[in-house]
Amino acid sequence: MKRDIYQEITTAILEALQAGVRPWKQCYTTSLPLRTTGDHYKGINCLRLMLEAERKGYASPHWMTFQQATERGGYVRKGEKSTVVCFFKTYEKNDPDREDETVKIPVARAYHVFNLEQLEGVGQDTLGGKPILITETSRFFAALPGAVGKTQQVPAYIPSQDLIVMPAMQRFTSVEAYYATLGHEYIHWTGHESRLQRNAERSRAGYAFEELVAELGSAFLLPQIGLQPMIDDEHAPYIAHYVKMLEDDHRAIFRASTLAQRATDYLIELAKPALSREPA
Repeated sequence: MKRDIYQEITTAILEALQAGVRPWKQCYTTSLPLRTTGDHYKGINCLRLMLEAERKGYASPHWMTFQQATERGGYVRKGEKSTVVCFFKTYEKNDPDREDETVKIPVARAYHVFNLEQLEGVGQDTLGGKPILITETSRFFAALPGAVGKTQQVPAYIPSQDLIVMPAMQRFTSVEAYYATLGHEYIHWTGHESRLQRNAERSRAGYAFEELVAELGSAFLLPQIGLQPMIDDEHAPYIAHYVKMLEDDHRAIFRASTLAQRATDYLIELAKPALSREPA
């Protein structure tokens, strides 16, 4: 039987959601899941490994294949099970709508990784260092060009005005909570037609899909600026929508995580020029 990697990963995430657990909330405050090089896993693989780390209680963010462990003089402890993640291989096929043209089709392929805590003999010195955090949170958001206004109501991004509105910082339980919420709204901001153009996706899949993109984007972005993603009471009811979405379409979480990663990378790239300059 042909393996359906989309269904396998979706099922694992769906089971967590049905149990009331958002896998993307279980990320590290200092690091997302890391490759042996020290680079972050991205998109669906980041989400999948966050879920597995939460389920198994792994404190280490490092993951690697059997071969990578062997190359570092280590081995997998007896009885340990791997976690399935994926890479995408692109195939070309004839475009049914245009003669003599082809289209590229990405297809998911599975591979297996182990957490460092499942291994023996792999020295920390054989692994790449953790990426440098953007520790000055206020500078990061100051480097972004979006308009942020004040409101006496709830935080929001207003697409028709291309405007983020935020209550005063004093109304939040902490400075960290304020910036975590602002990060969530900035992920929404990236979807504007002048930026990453998620409007078409939003109209097709509904507001809940865009909210899922924003939650995932926050989980991918905030640990890189030293913050823990937060889910407030306003967002909590969406979990039922996410369950329905994944039950109906086993590729929805792949699309959402891809869009969320794109939004995260977009914001970090926007902020880099200003952050590379010395503070005044």
